[in-house]
Amino acid sequence: QRCESAGCDEALPSASHPPHCATGSKSRTARFNRRSTEPVSEATSGLAARSREKPKIEGKDHSIGYNIGQLGWRLLWVVVVVAALLAAQALRFCVEARGAKSVEVPKQVRPEPSGPALEPADAEVVHSIPEVHRQGATVAGQAIPSPARPAEVQQKGGKRPPSTPAASLGMPERGAREAVKPAKRQQRGGGASRAGSPSRRLQQDIDKLRNGDVEERTSALAAIWQTSSGGPNGVDAVIKAGAAEPLVKLLEDDEAILREAAAATLGVLAGHGPTVKAAIIRARAIPPLVRWLKGDNVHRNVVAALRNLASECGRSQAAIAQAGAIAPLMKILRGGRPELQAEAAATLGNLAGDTLEDHYEKQVAIARAGAIPQLVRLLTGDPAEVRELAAGALRMLATNNADNQVAIAQAGAIGPLVRLLKDEEAKVRQQAAAALGNLAFYESETNYGNQVAVVEAGAVAPLIQMLQTGTPQVQAVAAGTLRNLAARNADNQAFILQAGAAAPLVQV
Repeated sequence: QRCESAGCDEALPSASHPPHCATGSKSRTARFNRRSTEPVSEATSGLAARSREKPKIEGKDHSIGYNIGQLGWRLLWVVVVVAALLAAQALRFCVEARGAKSVEVPKQVRPEPSGPALEPADAEVVHSIPEVHRQGATVAGQAIPSPARPAEVQQKGGKRPPSTPAASLGMPERGAREAVKPAKRQQRGGGASRAGSPSRRLQQDIDKLRNGDVEERTSALAAIWQTSSGGPNGVDAVIKAGAAEPLVKLLEDDEAILREAAAATLGVLAGHGPTVKAAIIRARAIPPLVRWLKGDNVHRNVVAALRNLASECGRSQAAIAQAGAIAPLMKILRGGRPELQAEAAATLGNLAGDTLEDHYEKQVAIARAGAIPQLVRLLTGDPAEVRELAAGALRMLATNNADNQVAIAQAGAIGPLVRLLKDEEAKVRQQAAAALGNLAFYESETNYGNQVAVVEAGAVAPLIQMLQTGTPQVQAVAAGTLRNLAARNADNQAFILQAGAAAPLVQV
């Protein structure tokens, strides 16, 4: 070792001279050149190994530190960029929200309930426009004793098609004549059979439905129908007395007059609240009514009873659809008598009501059955009741359903509906306006294409006319339709203002 460090060429004594160290000038060079192959002493090899490894380790530590530093800077830049993007997005949302404050979310046009056969509106979603009243029905959908024309369409944000309110269902003429006979017998001395309190007389009539002959059952049906047509108290009394079950059994009686009278009475009862409807459903009224609907000799009272049962009752809507009523209703819609077509349109509109979570599927099912083109065709039909109820059914099918809104527009409904805004019948104008309003709106969004199409078809001027000359209910529907047409649509807003809508809207 000393020889190597001093660079001398003299050999050390053999006792201390390493065995591999050669003497002479070749000692250092040879050892250096043969370092990787010649054995060296343990101490020398350890020192050389440490001297060679240390720089590599230090270099490696330095490289690792450098890489970590670079990675940290890169992560920092990524965080800064992401934060900037999030801040920009938040700023954009704030600007949009501030700008949206000036435009209220459009709501569904919702005429007032036109009677028991119409679907109620959902106050949480629908714009609070009064519903269409109709002769023979109260605001709460309660039937009025006197016969009336079919009720109007109710909807959630637009109600279902108007159809005959329960109260307007009349007893068959023969039944009315037959009902006079027992009264004459009482005048001759047989009055004991009708003696007693109203509840006792009602119970006697129900017993006759079960056990009497044709004449007795006819007179009993006339009395029960009259009681049911007297309002909620009479309906409650009839239901509590247990009349639903014997009335349902009469739907399959051999006597046609009894079947028609039973259907009329059930239709009057079904025009009231969910408790009454539930009692009729428990009595299993829907299957025989639908079976009768599928036959060749369909009576209007049968369709009207189904219509009233489908009003405001998701359970009965589902039961009627499951019983297979849509197909025969479509058959009537295509080729039935005008009064039956009106009732079928109203019933389909009520079935499309949104009282259940699956109302969208019900709407689509009715549309797939081919209802939309047939209803569009009936917009030009006679009498006015057909046009009114067809427009109401389209309104119900369009309620919060973007797919049906597109299908209705593609079927050519916008033009006829705009023309109906000038119809001589106020109820037709009101239903047409409501349908147009619902075509321009769904959920919390607007249907821009339909908004533009309705305005281009010339709807604004007659709607303004309805604001100026219509009843308060008609004015409310017209205002709601203009609202939906203007929502989030700057071009429509400018056009409506230029047409002179501001002043009548302020007055309303």
